[in-house]
Amino acid sequence: MSGSGNTEREREAESTRQREEAPLEERRAEKTRREGPAEWVASTALRLGLAVLGIALLVFAVGQILDVPLFDVLDDALSSQVVLWIVVGLFALLLLGLAARGFSYRRR
Repeated sequence: MSGSGNTEREREAESTRQREEAPLEERRAEKTRREGPAEWVASTALRLGLAVLGIALLVFAVGQILDVPLFDVLDDALSSQVVLWIVVGLFALLLLGLAARGFSYRRR
């Protein structure tokens, strides 16, 4: 009985060692294969939200340091028609990226 326990532990240790030795790219590829479009959209939205929050915090901090109301300047810039179309274009790029990613899943 103790012999089989050692063998099982050895197999687990060998499996763990092999996983740790696997290159990072292989582990990322395996994760990507398991990750569906919904997970990708959720993680992208989370990262995008964190990036926007970080940029807003940075703008606020720089405005406080320079004693300039940067939020007012940004508000004026973001309310223009050109920026509206830039946002629409970025949203279209996001949709195109999602569509391309969806096609790559179907080919596998």
